[in-house]
Amino acid sequence: MSLPDPNLLPYDQIRQLLLDHFQLMADNETLLLGYMRASNAMAADPEAWAVLDRHRVEMERWALKLVGFSSESQPLRLVIRAAASGMDQLSVRWLQEGRIQKIEVLIEATIELIIGGFRAATKFDPTLDVETGIRLLSERGSYSDRTKRAASPTIKRERAKSG
Repeated sequence: MSLPDPNLLPYDQIRQLLLDHFQLMADNETLLLGYMRASNAMAADPEAWAVLDRHRVEMERWALKLVGFSSESQPLRLVIRAAASGMDQLSVRWLQEGRIQKIEVLIEATIELIIGGFRAATKFDPTLDVETGIRLLSERGSYSDRTKRAASPTIKRERAKSG
């Protein structure tokens, strides 16, 4: 999965990344559910675990820098990792339960996990100012209409017919 266009607003970038993530999960359900279930077994393989962990660290640093936070802040790294774990579990449960919610609902729920994590980081370090980062993730851009179109079952069927 590639990073979103850096010219987009942070609001749009994070949502594009999450849209790509959930779409990837939906398009590769069997493979990814197997991967998620096997993560405990993978933990026993230090080389495989190191690859996964490097990717996670890169994504954490990207997400923190996206909203102007230091990627060296231990409290922020801790909570962004927790939010990523929550997103993984949200993805698995969504697939296991028959995709009962639309992707845009998952995206907004994940954003709330991230925002809640930022607020929680202030419990570890009360000097952290997370409000600007929260505002950057909360500001409405032109993205919401594109998300609804991309996540629409009608659009997916039209893409499948034309592709």
